[in-house]
Amino acid sequence: MTLILIYRLVEEYEDLRGRFEKAVAEIHAMKRELRESYALYDDLELAMITLRQDGKRREDASDAQAALMVARVDDLTQKLSAAEKQVFSLL
Repeated sequence: MTLILIYRLVEEYEDLRGRFEKAVAEIHAMKRELRESYALYDDLELAMITLRQDGKRREDASDAQAALMVARVDDLTQKLSAAEKQVFSLL
């Protein structure tokens, strides 16, 4: 009777030990996956910052180019107006 009880205890111990080792291995795998996820998140965050900075530089360059074009159009408009006035004064 006691041998059967000891045998059952040993079986239960071995089962619990196997489940514990499996749980530990799963925890290690989850920690590794979490570290990889953090690394990927960091990479994505750096990429997002880079893209935002690039977008801001492009926006600034576009604004500067538009301002130059507005100034050029204003200059040409003034020259056209002056030329029209000169033509009408000659007539």
